[in-house]
Amino acid sequence: MKYLVILNANSIAGKLYLQGNNDGTVKENTTMHPVLHCIHIDMDTYSPSYILLNRKSLKKEKLHQSILLPPHSIEMILEFFDEEDLADPLNDKLPIGFVKT
Repeated sequence: MKYLVILNANSIAGKLYLQGNNDGTVKENTTMHPVLHCIHIDMDTYSPSYILLNRKSLKKEKLHQSILLPPHSIEMILEFFDEEDLADPLNDKLPIGFVKT
């Protein structure tokens, strides 16, 4: 699975990633929110204080980061999968409603 993490533009993390090193932005009315492309999210290990994001940047090939962010800095998390996920025989975590054929 892969994730698009939309950061709250009013949080400190959101303001920092809005200045650069993001994987894109999303506009809500007049507010721009930075977006991070992540390959793993752990909400349990550091809960409830932090969410662990493992990031693989779409813009910079060799940029891999592990980031601890407080939950209030995250606006939304979108989960998606692609053909690479479907091709993995060990991947049994497909979203509800999707079946391997």
